[in-house]
Amino acid sequence: MIKATIIKEDFKNGKYNELLKDIYVDESLIDYQQTRYIKAIEKYIDLYGDTDVEIYSAPGRSEVGGNHTDHQHGCVLAAAVNLDAIAVVGRNNNIIKVLSDDFDIAPIDLNDLEIKKDEIGTSEALIRGVCSRLKELGYTIGGFNAFITSDVLMGAGLSSSAAFETIIGTIISGLYNDMKIDPVLIAQVGQYAENVYFGKPCGLMDQCASSVGSLINIDFKDVEKPVVVKVEVDFSKFGHSLCIVDTKGSHADLTDEYAAIPSEMKKVANYFGKEFLREVDEEAFFNDIAGVREVCKDRAVLRAIHLFAENKRVEGQVEALNTSDFEEFKKLIKASGDSSYKFLQNVYANCDVQNQSVSIGLAMSEKIIGENGVCRVHGGGFAGTIQAFVKDEFVPIYKEKIEKVFGKDSCHVLKVRKYGAHGTSHKYVSQVALEMLGNPKHSRIVVCHLGNGASISAVQDGVCIDTSMGFTPLAGVMMGTRCGDVDPSIMPYLCKKLDKTPDEILDIYNKKSGMLGISGISSDSRDIENALFKTGDERALLTGLLYARIVSKFIGSYFVEMGGIDAIAFTAGVGENASYLRRLIIDNVSRALGVFLNEEANETRSKENRLISHQYSKVDVYVIPTNEEVMIARDTVRVLGL
Repeated sequence: MIKATIIKEDFKNGKYNELLKDIYVDESLIDYQQTRYIKAIEKYIDLYGDTDVEIYSAPGRSEVGGNHTDHQHGCVLAAAVNLDAIAVVGRNNNIIKVLSDDFDIAPIDLNDLEIKKDEIGTSEALIRGVCSRLKELGYTIGGFNAFITSDVLMGAGLSSSAAFETIIGTIISGLYNDMKIDPVLIAQVGQYAENVYFGKPCGLMDQCASSVGSLINIDFKDVEKPVVVKVEVDFSKFGHSLCIVDTKGSHADLTDEYAAIPSEMKKVANYFGKEFLREVDEEAFFNDIAGVREVCKDRAVLRAIHLFAENKRVEGQVEALNTSDFEEFKKLIKASGDSSYKFLQNVYANCDVQNQSVSIGLAMSEKIIGENGVCRVHGGGFAGTIQAFVKDEFVPIYKEKIEKVFGKDSCHVLKVRKYGAHGTSHKYVSQVALEMLGNPKHSRIVVCHLGNGASISAVQDGVCIDTSMGFTPLAGVMMGTRCGDVDPSIMPYLCKKLDKTPDEILDIYNKKSGMLGISGISSDSRDIENALFKTGDERALLTGLLYARIVSKFIGSYFVEMGGIDAIAFTAGVGENASYLRRLIIDNVSRALGVFLNEEANETRSKENRLISHQYSKVDVYVIPTNEEVMIARDTVRVLGL
């Protein structure tokens, strides 16, 4: 923490402009954000005095795919956007005082975290619910003073409530738990607060998108342990912008409309003896449509039809983005919107058919955009916003014409808040490795982020100077299902040899190669390790040897590039847990680098940062569990560069 006035002056002097650019993606927003942060700090000082503070941020989200699937344990595609809530925060004893530019929030006494009926639907309920749940889970909670300002559109489908819940949870994590509360858990706690204390039924997508950040594919099949995978794609290369149009309708008083969707879907699930629609066999559903109609009624049937198709569309959207097939992606976006309109029926509220701002927005957008993009209902629906992917060159025209309908500044051209996939991991791990080295003035560190996705980076004097990552996630190191670098001539050869199109070969490159293709067993290194050590599977052995060879070649090239290596840091699922692969990799480079493992330390499993090299090794070798979210927090939260 540091004095609020000092941070304010640092902002004025432009000290954090590069950080603001990194956070908000769009360089044109730097002046706006700089002014915004300065005003927030000034407001904090007016309210609480010039105390030591930290700054926290939580973004709004845009649902890209998976409209109303999360509450049925389905799949979603969501993006954190560069609209956010920011909080200037100082410690307090046992009271949480939050003042906002939107709400006058009453103080919360942490000795009293019981549900209050008179707080249902209020910010107080969300704060109390987050703190109660975190305390119940065994985390330390404590008081704080905060001023929160948000440019996330309220009641407009960008999840201002999720951003608020997330920022409260992140503040508790930062102030009292050393930022060690997992972002997905923070999301689950936010959902709990909204469901139980706030009194609004909701899934987990909004909170996950806000807490985890970036563009993420979430599978909620097991809601206790949702599978969150970052989709590593640069939207800018497709020549389209994400536009969110505020149609000026409010989500207020629409709780019953929202609640009816999961309720009716669950009714269909219950008909088949299941709790959630994701668990129902689609073929069985369609084979018994008559019976389902009789018991559950027609709207529930139509909403179930939407769920089955929408869940598949999410998979298709992710595949299309991963293979850079943006035209297919747009087709699926339109199909999602059509399904929401026809089957899910969440474009307007039946209780208020005279107000259909979203329908008007969609109708006018289709007319204005034509062949220049696609649009769909956004988020919960019934009111609020629509989403459009519009060709960059057409955005000014679209913005001008749609704002004639809904007013000035109703169209927001947004960026995905990008805390760069492995880039953030590499940044975090290299900083920890630097600390473990004793923070020398000069350093040369190789970070091996080895998971289902994998990449290697060379970090010299704290700056990444080279990386295995390329134009797409396909490049670089062999991964779970991706081949990594290959001879370009292999593409035409395989097209002829296998009688396949380039797109089909690219699909093989991305989904059927790597560890899966070599081993013939699995893309999961744990399955390959089991096959190797339990049955002596030869292809499993080949996979391990080839993987180690590829990684060690990158380490060797960075040794030459940096003129030596001071430390090698292993991170991510494979890097942190596969001791035999670490051994194979280090064995390959041991003679050249003079690096040797402490075998006992290498075999020890721990969630802690640890040194695994021998005392006589010329190069330190570390295992550092990655925490991309801590890096995000340090960049976004602390703003101080500490």
